[in-house]
Amino acid sequence: VIITHIKSMFTSLGYVPIPYTPLKQITIEQNPKRPEIFCNKCNNPRPPRSHHCKICDKCTLRMDHHCKWIANCVGYKNQKYFYQFLFYASFGNTIAFIILFFRLCNIDYHIETYIPKGIKITNVFQLIIYMWEPIQLFIGCICAFAMVIGIGKIFHKQTIMLLNNQTTIDAKMFPKWEESPY
Repeated sequence: VIITHIKSMFTSLGYVPIPYTPLKQITIEQNPKRPEIFCNKCNNPRPPRSHHCKICDKCTLRMDHHCKWIANCVGYKNQKYFYQFLFYASFGNTIAFIILFFRLCNIDYHIETYIPKGIKITNVFQLIIYMWEPIQLFIGCICAFAMVIGIGKIFHKQTIMLLNNQTTIDAKMFPKWEESPY
């Protein structure tokens, strides 16, 4: 997880070079579904499927989205690492949830087990300190499950888009993937 996270953060995305000269000029008549082949912000032509990122302030090749988790755009050259990061994070959190859940199911919930003999509990904070292991397992189990659901949903969405040769931006432009020229 850490290695793929770092790789997706620091791998160069494949920004559109300035000045960019296309191999062949494409007119709106030739590609009516994608007339915006010029970036007004960079004042530069750009290849199909590249988009200008407002946060990075550059045009990115085959831009998927700007991800706050990696503080970078997901694009042509780092999408593989981002996808691997989502897979490993989903898988790792699933394992963590399973381990924590079974540990939580097998724990002794009798308060007497955790409080040393002869100690009198005078306030709630003492009880929390002595019952810290079950509380910690319960919180960890909830957090791991939430991460499995959250990251798993993103992983599932990215898997479907990769199988359809789509990016997040393409999916917004062409809601039905059959209509996409890509």
